[in-house]
Amino acid sequence: MASWEAGALLLCAPKLSLTITNDKLIEGRRFLVKHHALMISAFALFLMTSMCQAQTLRRWDFNKIDDREGWHVRTGARGVVMGGSLWLTLTATPKMSARYYEGIGNQIEFDQTEADTNLASSPRGLDIPATEGTQVRMRVLNLSPVTDFFLMWRAKGEDWGTTEGKDMSSLLKPPAQSKHRALQPDLKQWQEITCYIDGKWHRVIDQFAILPSPSAPQYRDDLWIDWIEIGSGPPELVRARPDVVSSGVVPKVTIPEISQAGSADAFKVLDEALIVDVPKDGFTYPFMGPGGRYGPN
Repeated sequence: MASWEAGALLLCAPKLSLTITNDKLIEGRRFLVKHHALMISAFALFLMTSMCQAQTLRRWDFNKIDDREGWHVRTGARGVVMGGSLWLTLTATPKMSARYYEGIGNQIEFDQTEADTNLASSPRGLDIPATEGTQVRMRVLNLSPVTDFFLMWRAKGEDWGTTEGKDMSSLLKPPAQSKHRALQPDLKQWQEITCYIDGKWHRVIDQFAILPSPSAPQYRDDLWIDWIEIGSGPPELVRARPDVVSSGVVPKVTIPEISQAGSADAFKVLDEALIVDVPKDGFTYPFMGPGGRYGPN
């Protein structure tokens, strides 16, 4: 190497070294900023997950044989705890007059007591304040044709709100403090079901119960409950509702004596009869209820 080349290299070396050092500092700062941002994002995600995660306030596992853990089971529904679960048998009402059998089959009998209607009732004295995210979760094995039921709840000193009348129409209505819940029928595997307390009901829950839907067949087979728990979690998601009333859906009518407005009104009636909380009554997709009993009720 020539002497002038060596001198030039010595003159440029400090500048080159400074440039490399500055580049490393800038790269290090970028790494720290990026790493810091990732840490903040991870912490925010953890916080959101913790806030949305379901929390258990009371739980019943039914792991001890013959111990219902305070649960009451209606007469004739077996209610045996064995194999780590509560075994319920769905049986038909043994006696019913022909008048009511012709109308609604063997599913409802008038003047029944609470012990005959509720399939299973939790212990009293839960003392759980109801919030928007209060929910009851359970793991069930449903080998029956039942597709839906009502989760009922009540405050201390109150009834279930099921004594509005003694005619057939009143008995077909859901209890005042209840939410409908669907489940898969005749499924040879466990299902985890979440039932939501009405978010507008902000009182203290003393007890809750499971009531089979009046329209649900209850004449054969069994249902096992592995565990039940009540706690908090994310609020219930709103189910998508199919559009059957917009101008793009209602067909144009060119039939004499039938107006377009009248046809649109007919489709509004169909919308009132739409049931989206499925499966229900054997349907696994949204359907329209029969006349005289429109909507989910």
